[in-house]
Amino acid sequence: MASLLLIAGCASTANRVMPGYGRMNVSTSRLGVILIKKNIQVLNADDAERDLGKGGPETAFYDFFGAEFPEAMKRSSKFQTVSFAAYADEELLQSQEHDAVPFDNGGLRSAIPSRRGFISDSLPYLCIIDYLSIGHERNMNTPVGGGSDGNFTGFFSGAESLTATANFVMWDNRKGTVAAYGTIGERVRIFDAMTKAVWVDLLKKMARAVADGMPYAR
Repeated sequence: MASLLLIAGCASTANRVMPGYGRMNVSTSRLGVILIKKNIQVLNADDAERDLGKGGPETAFYDFFGAEFPEAMKRSSKFQTVSFAAYADEELLQSQEHDAVPFDNGGLRSAIPSRRGFISDSLPYLCIIDYLSIGHERNMNTPVGGGSDGNFTGFFSGAESLTATANFVMWDNRKGTVAAYGTIGERVRIFDAMTKAVWVDLLKKMARAVADGMPYAR
């Protein structure tokens, strides 16, 4: 069974910790990461299929995320181990397939378990990432400096970035409640060409965003 977390607030909602979780001793805890594949949007499909693999952009990114994000999250947090719970998102959403899901453009929205011990009793915490959107943006009005005297200021029309936005929930899997939640809004500049390394850098920034200001941050 799964339920839906809907927390009112603006799209730029800062990371927040729920009462009772101001101090989290997770140095001996395992973290499981769940990415809701159904709600992934890859707006730069060509980049994903070229850099990450075949099978469709969402599948390529999902598999890439599962292979790379746990290490990035481990480096950004105090959890003893971090692992990817592949396809646990399908089980999480299974009970919602025939239910009306509320929507609020001004809130943080994420699927969460409706019980404790979801997937495994050996995972004290779950990080659920939902409504992930990936894009490739070009800023046509990026200011730059130049000239031999350093005083010239102009605009460079080729500035590009790989971007990611998402919601996340840190779930206390032993108590069956939300421990913390927040939003992700990250970008990585593309200086030469899109490569897998740029995607890896984006995941590192996403992991830091999940840990930013949290009691489990390294």
